[in-house]
Amino acid sequence: MEPKSTAPKTTPSQPKTVGWKQGEQGVCKCCSSTFISSTNRGQIYCGRSCSRKAMWANKTATERKAISDKTASKLLSRPSWNKGRPVSTETKQKISAAHKASGHKPKIQGGNGRIAPCEQMLREMLQPYWIAQYAVPTKLPRTSGYPTAYKLDFALPFKKWGLEVDGNSHIARKHLDAKKDSCLATLGWCVFRVTNAQVHAWYTTFKSTDRITILLPEN
Repeated sequence: MEPKSTAPKTTPSQPKTVGWKQGEQGVCKCCSSTFISSTNRGQIYCGRSCSRKAMWANKTATERKAISDKTASKLLSRPSWNKGRPVSTETKQKISAAHKASGHKPKIQGGNGRIAPCEQMLREMLQPYWIAQYAVPTKLPRTSGYPTAYKLDFALPFKKWGLEVDGNSHIARKHLDAKKDSCLATLGWCVFRVTNAQVHAWYTTFKSTDRITILLPEN
């Protein structure tokens, strides 16, 4: 029988944990912000965003392209969860009931054939020969960068006058409005633009049926 060894037992060395363990406060190596580690494996980044940024920074251009191509091929080959399976009537009824219970209603918007409240006010002030939602053909191909027709809120076709009501959404699209006015001007149209505030002021000030016409030129 072999004598027992008295030498201390050795265990394989464990890899040193890099970063901060769970519950410890650390400093992100990417953005230098402080965070509380949520894993015992060692955390060196505050979140997935910084981790991804660091990963991409250490990749070559070839490696980045290979990863992007692989991800794109996966997304393109993945079928939609409801492809070929239309939403059932029962599901539609549940969604409708939930919306009604929460008081959800579609946001009221103007344009695309829908009359906004200020447009309705203006319609009451205009003479009946003003045509609402009048489409003016541009006679331009789709490849020109212009639509085949521009729609005016109100129009006098025989005088080629257009009247547009600009709400808050037009603040961020002034360049599109200018493009529309310029295109219509080449077709002989004169477009007048009024704001919601102006329509409210006119509606509460003028009482005659042709009250708005006095604010427009005679010819």
